[in-house]
Amino acid sequence: MGRKKSLGGRKKSKKSYTCDVCNKSFKLNTRLKYHMYTHTG
Repeated sequence: MGRKKSLGGRKKSKKSYTCDVCNKSFKLNTRLKYHMYTHTG
């Protein structure tokens, strides 16, 4: 009864995936892979 529950429950991850070519960062590795096509064609 006296306990407080934190709202949200999820911890925000500071991990990001960064493009080696233009230093743009993405939260998901799949987004980075898709982005790399803009550099490689």
